[in-house]
Amino acid sequence: MLVISGLFDEMTPSCSPPMVHRIPQAARAIFELSAHLAFIEWPDRYLMVGRFLERTHRLTAAIGFFESRILGGQTRPRHGRHARTIVPFRMVDTGSEEGAVTAESIRQSIDQAIGFLTEHPEKARYVDRPAIAVVNGLTAEVTGEHGEKLVSDMPRSVGGGGSAPTPGWFLRAAMASCDATVIAMRAAREGIELTTLEVTVTSESDDRGFLGMDGSLPAGPLNAMIEVKIAADGVPAEKLREIVDSADHYSPVTDAVRRAVATTVVVDVV
Repeated sequence: MLVISGLFDEMTPSCSPPMVHRIPQAARAIFELSAHLAFIEWPDRYLMVGRFLERTHRLTAAIGFFESRILGGQTRPRHGRHARTIVPFRMVDTGSEEGAVTAESIRQSIDQAIGFLTEHPEKARYVDRPAIAVVNGLTAEVTGEHGEKLVSDMPRSVGGGGSAPTPGWFLRAAMASCDATVIAMRAAREGIELTTLEVTVTSESDDRGFLGMDGSLPAGPLNAMIEVKIAADGVPAEKLREIVDSADHYSPVTDAVRRAVATTVVVDVV
């Protein structure tokens, strides 16, 4: 069986892996320039899946598709007002050689997405998938509508169990992974194969603000720093710094932290 989804479909690429894993000898095809009607929106590529019907072995048809994940993240103990989080990042090959992630495959995917959204600007804006937190004590289990899940906890010093990273750590992790991802994407568009990419996000906080002890202090971090280690064979340092500066400017998570995002709180008493 072939599970098909478009990048802009209601059934996004993140929905298909659970189906593929549960269906014997199944494979998936992801149409990056399509929404719900791939056979109309991208007919030439859609016809290529016919090869799947002609063969009995699996077809890896993730066209230009890549995944990224945070690996080996660790947090150091809090000392006074300082919290330091180190989140290494690297690209992860998700399949066979046919679907291997390279700078060229990433560049092609980005160029295709930009081309599609240039022709169909109405598809560029959308409502992000929600994150739903349910709290037991001070441990929060956060889930998404497509099976996403993470767990946070608070330190024992404020009544938590210390069993999982804090929400603040996840914020720093999101900044680190988002910056790293966009840096990798920018480098790929320049045709540059990075040999090293590590992003470290640190921040400084004052718990008196968070605990409501001093109204003049913010509840969130007082400041943050993003440190990037980057290398690529034969690429001048100035070019790599230019890529990092551009990527940091267009990093969605970092942008959200730096910019005042309009936020509305709706309370439903049940």
